[in-house]
Amino acid sequence: MHLADGTLPAGWCIAYGVLAVSGVAISGRSYKKSLQDKPEIKPMVAIMAAATFVMTAIELPIPVTGSTSHPAATPLVSLLIGPKLTIIVSTVVLLLQALLLGEGGITTLGANIVTMGIIGAFTAFVVYYTMLKLKANIGVAAGLAGFIGDMAVYVGVSLQLSLALGMHDIGKHIMAFLALYMPTQLPIALLEGLFTGGVVLFIYGRRPDLLFTGE
Repeated sequence: MHLADGTLPAGWCIAYGVLAVSGVAISGRSYKKSLQDKPEIKPMVAIMAAATFVMTAIELPIPVTGSTSHPAATPLVSLLIGPKLTIIVSTVVLLLQALLLGEGGITTLGANIVTMGIIGAFTAFVVYYTMLKLKANIGVAAGLAGFIGDMAVYVGVSLQLSLALGMHDIGKHIMAFLALYMPTQLPIALLEGLFTGGVVLFIYGRRPDLLFTGE
């Protein structure tokens, strides 16, 4: 998923950068409030950042220049600390990976935050709580959230790459990029869904207070 420098035109990099900065600002305010209400959130955020760094550093090459395929991690993180704080986690992780591992880029940092930190996190969050309202088993709800959240990240990346080529035939471009991602990303998303469901079910059975409640 990590889009490298030079993958997107400057105009789009700026646009995604503005969206990412807005998201980080909202996330920062949420973090400050969370620290006042729940001080233990600080180590939780640190643990989530470390786990996300490791999970998203496991990359598989794909035939798309300047991009890779890997677990998203942020769907699970959003179910543990909430989607707003997940934006901070993804920002720190993506910045460190760009600087230390050469994964992703600085000019495309905003674009990567938008897909992994915002789209992936909020999609999973909405799916999870929608399924719970429909009386689904918590493990099933979390698993589906993990799978759909992961896939949403790569739909977002495909859209970003397609927009970089222009609005002409954008639908065809999106499907073409998705076709390149799917051979590796679909099995990864399925595994991430199973992993997310398993982790949430395990925590729910032992420390349900660690799950984000939306409050």
